[in-house]
Amino acid sequence: MEIIDIHTHAFPDNIAAKAMANLEKLNAPYKPFTKGTVAALLSSMDEAGVKTSFVPNVATRPEQTCVIRKWSREIASERIVPLGSVHPDSANWKTEIDGFRAGGQGRRRGT
Repeated sequence: MEIIDIHTHAFPDNIAAKAMANLEKLNAPYKPFTKGTVAALLSSMDEAGVKTSFVPNVATRPEQTCVIRKWSREIASERIVPLGSVHPDSANWKTEIDGFRAGGQGRRRGT
């Protein structure tokens, strides 16, 4: 049986520790299972027998969309399927959505 996890989170290595600390505060008493990096997610997937994980991203400011789109393209693989995020206050929301669509977010690399 192929196991797919449709709701995971990961962050760029340089902000993962801070992001996980913030999430831990917001979600108390629940604790994160990993350190929040893609490497930690892949390791956790290996341990649990998960073949593919979807990684939804959250833009907390309008200017984050381009950074999220770039990072999503970097981490996309057969095992990691990143989902884009457009902030609701973005003035260029349609262009930003088109940018994610052109980059193939939400699809496995190579498909």
